[in-house]
Amino acid sequence: LIYTADLQKVSMLPRMEMFKEAAFCRRLVALNHSLVPAGGSAPTKPVVANIWHEAIAGRTASEMATSMLAFLTNDALPEADKITIWLDNCSYQNKNYLLFQAMQAAVENGDVPFNEVEFRYFVAGHSFMAADSYHSRIEAEFKKMEVVLNFRDFSAACRSADKNCVTNSLRYDQFLAFPDDRSSSLIGKSSTTISQICAAKFSRGSPQIMIKDTWRGLWKAFRFLKRNVDLVPLSSLDQLREAPRGIGKRKKKDIQKNLLPLFLNFRDGERKQNFWNEIPTTTHSQDLAATDDEPSSVK
Repeated sequence: LIYTADLQKVSMLPRMEMFKEAAFCRRLVALNHSLVPAGGSAPTKPVVANIWHEAIAGRTASEMATSMLAFLTNDALPEADKITIWLDNCSYQNKNYLLFQAMQAAVENGDVPFNEVEFRYFVAGHSFMAADSYHSRIEAEFKKMEVVLNFRDFSAACRSADKNCVTNSLRYDQFLAFPDDRSSSLIGKSSTTISQICAAKFSRGSPQIMIKDTWRGLWKAFRFLKRNVDLVPLSSLDQLREAPRGIGKRKKKDIQKNLLPLFLNFRDGERKQNFWNEIPTTTHSQDLAATDDEPSSVK
């Protein structure tokens, strides 16, 4: 079983390109973490689109690890002993100590249905992967729809872009607070830095994460966890958030004042205003359009 994974370029909602008001108004960041099959049997396998928006959660390492494990436990996936996932080298998404610890714990504890999960990383500057094609088809769906007025419209575009697509709209209470038990001493002594890894393998029954730092090299153990760390199952982890992440009150008011009146130009526009009137607000979450929302400690 072979997949590629990528976070789609952020979509700004509502999407109303014919109105200049939309271009000058801060809008909601919608996220699509896409897991797309590759290889000869790809047309028979499901595309999984884990979607959420910035009022639900952000895109920190814990949130991206949650999405990866939501994919690996999705009932739509066919049965297999091993799954290989191709990824780019983005640190907070795909290559960090927190994700590696989370994956090893999930595989070892049987939280995922695979006995082995292998990450393979594209070389820097790679030109194309299967997820890119899927994202292009989503953009085509956006243009076909003319406007994307709320998150349900966004979900519909993701689903329509592939006949085998399964959309998984993540709730705030599904995001988990993963531990980060790395040992700075072991990391300092390692001959391989995490940025040099080109493949990582997580196997049930194996106490070590195995990695390659060259494609022609041999697998070797990658030791970075503190001594006697307990790899706890997913069911023992706390929620990352006790409430939705929310957006700023000023941002919500700007959308309500400047963009919601324009909805009345479109079918079901008045009904679709409800999403925006009900969206949660906060005084402390940063605008994802202006920040990576990612603490440097995860890298």
